Amino acid sequence: MAGINEMRDERRAKAKELRNLVDTKTGDLWTPEIDTQYNNLVAEIDRLDQGIERYQKVLDVEAANLSNLVKRADERGISVDEVQNIAAQETAIMVAWLRGGHNALSPEQAQALNQRTSRFVQNLGVTIPTEGGFLAPDLVGDRLLVAMKAYGGMRQSGAQIMSTSNGNGIPWPTTDPTGETGEIVGENALVNDDDDIKFGQVNIGAYMYSSKAVPVPFQLLQDSAYPIEAHIIDRLGMRIGRITNQHFTTADGNAKPRGIITASTLGKAGATGQSTSCKWDDLIDLEHSVDPAYRQSGTCKYMFNDTTLRNIKKMKDGMGRPLWLAGVESKDPNTVNTYEYVINQDVPSMAASAKSILFGRFDYYVIRDVSGIMLFRMTDSAYTKRAQVGFLSLSRHDGNLIAANGDAVRYYQNSAT
Repeated sequence: MAGINEMRDERRAKAKELRNLVDTKTGDLWTPEIDTQYNNLVAEIDRLDQGIERYQKVLDVEAANLSNLVKRADERGISVDEVQNIAAQETAIMVAWLRGGHNALSPEQAQALNQRTSRFVQNLGVTIPTEGGFLAPDLVGDRLLVAMKAYGGMRQSGAQIMSTSNGNGIPWPTTDPTGETGEIVGENALVNDDDDIKFGQVNIGAYMYSSKAVPVPFQLLQDSAYPIEAHIIDRLGMRIGRITNQHFTTADGNAKPRGIITASTLGKAGATGQSTSCKWDDLIDLEHSVDPAYRQSGTCKYMFNDTTLRNIKKMKDGMGRPLWLAGVESKDPNTVNTYEYVINQDVPSMAASAKSILFGRFDYYVIRDVSGIMLFRMTDSAYTKRAQVGFLSLSRHDGNLIAANGDAVRYYQNSAT
């Protein structure tokens, strides 16, 4: 912990120095020398953030593991030690199955596996590959979801994430009351009826996602010193995490989730000549295209990819001050124009007609995960002749913006030319 604490202290000092520059060196005082000093501080803070993030990921995984243990203990009415013991047994079954398939399981382990997966497989609605499926243990399933989160900005945006035990469609009612008002009622007068209230509905389903097959050589499976099971789980989670984040961001909702960009509405269009750029005025207009009722909640954010962030870091406001500011504490969010932001690499880079910047309430976006992640081990001839075993994961997810007219989130669109 000494390393991360030292980096946090150094980062805090540089963030304060950066903010002091921005607060005091305005207008003509922002000289080329000050600009160079600012850019150097930004580079140093970026370097420290990367180091802190590496440490923090380890701490976050440990905290998530403990939290999941406590949650499972509460759900089952048993102690955390008992949950750990059950998890250890389930993990041992999984490791044996990953390395050697069903033939590597003891009769007791095979019975436990069959009891756990039989009902789930019957409802899966897919053809079962060689040797059947393996329902990932709860804590391993949580680990797969953590891997999905690590490879996608939508799960880190503040979106609502709900988990359900089945994949039945969930109808979600929507309405837009922003144009409704009350009235003054005269003495002995009747109140008016308002029969114009209209309700809409957004359906949250559950689409089946596949990781695609991950081939693993026999040698690695037979090498007990190599933690191959961790490698397999991480690869499967990474693949599903990437495709679902792409769909949660840009998909059109046709037999797939409805992405945040598709569901949101235009907030600001770049002027002719801004096919690969935006201005400070554009960001101001984008912010104010979102109704104050959303902005005043304090939860509005920006979303863009890392290349766009690089460009925004070079932008300045009307007083010559940079728009990007580092949070003083490492846990504090960095901001653009005083708002927190989320990096999502699936948001398009600035290009002709690209919807490259989002702003608004991302907690109105709902991500649904269906409990139960299936693992498959394939040993057919296509793999055997290459001295490999194939592994595959299947899980069900959906996502949609639950807001009437998409007004909770708006986007900036670059000009066509």
